[in-house]
Order: sequence, then structure tokens, then C-alpha cells
Amino acid sequence: MIVKTLTIFIILIVYVGFIKIMNTPFPWKNLPTNTPYLKHMFELFFASLQNILTDPFLSTLAVVGVFFGTIMGAIPGISSTMTLAILLPVSFHMDPETAMVFLMAVFSSSVFGGS
Repeated sequence: MIVKTLTIFIILIVYVGFIKIMNTPFPWKNLPTNTPYLKHMFELFFASLQNILTDPFLSTLAVVGVFFGTIMGAIPGISSTMTLAILLPVSFHMDPETAMVFLMAVFSSSVFGGS
């Protein structure tokens, strides 16, 4: 524990020293003062959340993912990670939102099925 702390402390000192020697600003000082990016990120997040909660196809896909996840999680020797690895190719041709809903349903239910 002490060795890790000292290593991190030394790396931090070297980084700060390098920044001061090179006379360059810290990376976080270049952030914009107004935050249109943050506002846009929240708009996209809430639009995706609304799409996930109101789309009947995504609800059906979540139920299918829960079914497969529970069944595969209950099989001895197949963990949640293996279940995701086995069902990952199913999500290759899906939209990112659809694939995330499916894989989250599979993972959470496989943890439940394995307990």
C-alpha cells in the first residue's frame, strides 16, 4: 500500500514538474467556461431514456434478454461474463441503444440466474 502511494506521488510530481518545465498549461485549464457540450449531453441522455422507456420493441427485447440471461446464468459453469461473450454476436447488427438494452438485460438477469 505504501509503495503504491509513493509511486503515485512520484508520478504526480514528475508530471507537474514536466508541465512546469515545458511551460504548458494543465489540460483541465483549457475547458470552456460556458457548457453547451454538457447541455447537449444531457439532452441526448434524456432523449435516449425517453426512447428506451416508450419503445415497445426495446421492452420486448429486454424481456427476451432477461429470459436468455436467466436461463444461461442458471447453467452450471457459465458465468455472467461468459453469457455476455456468448450472446455478444447477437448485438452486432443492432443500434447502439438497442444493443445496450439487450446486453444490460442479459447481464443483470444472468447474475440473478447464477445466484
